[in-house]
Amino acid sequence: MKFSDLIGRHKGEQAWIVGKGPSLGYLRKEHFGAGPVIALNQAVLIVERLGITSPIYSLQKDGCGLKAPHEQCLLRDGMDWMIRPKGATLILQENPGYSRHCLADYEPKVFVNPVRDLNFQDQQTMAVRMSIAIAKKMGCSSIAMLCCDSLSNDKIIETFDVHQDKAERTTAGNHYLPAKRHVLRELSEMKHIFVIPKEAMS
Repeated sequence: MKFSDLIGRHKGEQAWIVGKGPSLGYLRKEHFGAGPVIALNQAVLIVERLGITSPIYSLQKDGCGLKAPHEQCLLRDGMDWMIRPKGATLILQENPGYSRHCLADYEPKVFVNPVRDLNFQDQQTMAVRMSIAIAKKMGCSSIAMLCCDSLSNDKIIETFDVHQDKAERTTAGNHYLPAKRHVLRELSEMKHIFVIPKEAMS
């Protein structure tokens, strides 16, 4: 699949972008409506367990940095750099040093270049910003930001560990708040809402 195949694919629909804030532990099927789902990094493990019927995309831009097409990049220094989805369309950043060679045998898969395909000035663009730009390219008319806790509360910088089933402070959290002004500006260009699950919905 080519990135051009995604352009206009979900015209007029609402995109559901799922982050890794602490509220990810409370995410349920009932939090979603119709439209494509873009799960950021390990969040796809939670999303695919919910049994939603909407198209699911797994955006995983940061691989281990190894430049050979083999599966060793799945695990390095005890960290799960890449997650193999059960069936979601995998979106990888093609640039050297990112995820170009990760999950080499997985399909469906599409590669994205932040500069060429998404009009960013730099390759080093956070996944949350890339996901918003991808939703726009897909033709989505609105975006729901799920479990992106730090965007609605400056005091929340923890991320949810999908394996340990708990929120934790990570070095990645240090990057969220500085990027917030960029994310909010990019969201302001279209209709959007924030959804922060607090407890299981009945």
